[in-house]
Amino acid sequence: MFGSFCCYRGSMARADDDCPIENLTDDALCPIEKLTDDALLIIFSFLTNEEKCKIARVCQRFRRLAQDGSLWRYIDVHHALGQQIEAFLQRYTCQATKYLKLGHVNHTILQVIHHRCPNLLQLSLTMGSGDTDLSMIPTNLVWLYVALVKEESLQLQSYSRKGVQIQRLWEAPLVCLEYLSVKGGIINDMVCERLSGSHALRQLRFDYSAITASVECQKDILRQVEMLEIHDCRFKSSDAFYNMCDIVGHSSNLKGLELCDPSFSEPLPIGSISLDNLFQAMSGHCSLVLLSVNGPGFFTFREASLVQLLQNLHDLEILSFVYCQDVGDQVLSAIQFGAKNLKVLNLFGNRCITEAGFELLRDHPTLLALSVGSCMKLQPLVILQIAATIPNLILLGMSTRGQDIKTELAQFESEHPNVSIEFSYDQWVGQVERITQVVSEYEMKQFIH
Repeated sequence: MFGSFCCYRGSMARADDDCPIENLTDDALCPIEKLTDDALLIIFSFLTNEEKCKIARVCQRFRRLAQDGSLWRYIDVHHALGQQIEAFLQRYTCQATKYLKLGHVNHTILQVIHHRCPNLLQLSLTMGSGDTDLSMIPTNLVWLYVALVKEESLQLQSYSRKGVQIQRLWEAPLVCLEYLSVKGGIINDMVCERLSGSHALRQLRFDYSAITASVECQKDILRQVEMLEIHDCRFKSSDAFYNMCDIVGHSSNLKGLELCDPSFSEPLPIGSISLDNLFQAMSGHCSLVLLSVNGPGFFTFREASLVQLLQNLHDLEILSFVYCQDVGDQVLSAIQFGAKNLKVLNLFGNRCITEAGFELLRDHPTLLALSVGSCMKLQPLVILQIAATIPNLILLGMSTRGQDIKTELAQFESEHPNVSIEFSYDQWVGQVERITQVVSEYEMKQFIH
C-alpha cells in the first residue's frame, strides 16, 4: 500500500538496507517521507493489524513507527493460531494496549499478556488446553469474556474438567471487573465466592453454562449486578431456576434481564416454567430498562402479571418476547400507557396479537425498532400502515406471509426512506444490536482513551 511512496532513485528502501532513509537528502525522498512522525502515526492508525505488520517491513522508519504503542491499543487476533498469536504479542503488545481479543490460548500466551499488558482493560479469549491457568491474566480488567471449547456438550457431567478452568480464574482478585461473560463451564459455589469480591461487577452473562451454585452463594452476585443475561444454561431442576428468579426479582439494582431457553436435568413438560412470581416481584420496585424473554415451549405466565409489571416500568427502553404465546393485546395496551420511553419492541412469533391491539402502537413517539414477524393475526399491509405513523421508526421486522406486496413496499420505502425493513429475523436482531450497542461501545472507548 505504502511501498510506492518509499522509492528513491529507482530502488526500494527496506528495513535491512544498508542505506537508511534518514540519511537521504530531501530531494531524494518522496512526499510521504517528508511527513512528521506524528502525521504518519495518524495515517497508520487507520490501518488494520495485518496492514500495520506489512507496513513495518517497508523501511526502518516505518518499522519503528509501526511498533509505537499508540497503534496497538486495540488488538484483535482471534483468528490466528497459537504460535502466530505468541509471536505477534511478543512484538506488538505494550503498556498502551487496552483491548485484546484472542482465539485459543495457552499458558505461554497468558504469560506474555501478563508481562507485556499490565494496563489491559478489556480481554476476550477462548481457552484451548485443559491446563490453562487464568490466574495469570491482568488483575485490573474492566471487561472479560471467556469461552470454553466444545460448548455443544451440555450435560452436567461433561463440565467437570472445564469447570476447573473457570474456578482457577478467580484466584486473581479482579476488583475492577465491571463486565463478565462466560461461555460454558460450571458456575458453582467457588466461582460465586470469588466473584463476590468483584464489587464493581455490573453486567454478567452466562451462555451454555451449568449453574449449580447454591442460593446463598448466588445472592451476593445477583443482587449487585445491573444487567443479567442467562442464555441456554442448564439447571439441576426447576426449583433451582425458580430460586435464581426469586433472587433476581427482589434485586433493587437490576436494570436489565435476559432469559433465553433454559434446560434442565429432569425432563419437564411443555409450558411448565412459570414467570408469574418473577414478574410480580419485579413490579414492586424494579426500574428495568431492558426485559427480554425467549423460551419457546418452556416459559408460561399470565398476561395480567406481565401487564402489571409493564405499567410500572416507566424507564423501559427494550422489550422482547419471542415465541411467548401469552403475549396479547393487553400487553400492547400496557406499553401504550406505561412504557412511554420504549425504543425497541420485539414480538416475533407471538400469535395472540390482533390488528386491534397492534393499532395501539400507532403514533408511538419513541419507538425506533419494531419486529412483528410471524405474528399470524397481523396482515402485512396493516403492519405497513401502522409503521408509517410511527415518527421515529428506523427498523421494521415483518413477514409477507407469501403475499405479493411489492407495490406497497416500494411505496412505503419511497415515502419513508429512513426506515429499513428486514424480513429475516436474524438480520433484524443484528441491526438492533448495532443500534443499541453503538452508544455503549463509544462510552467504553472514551473511557479507555
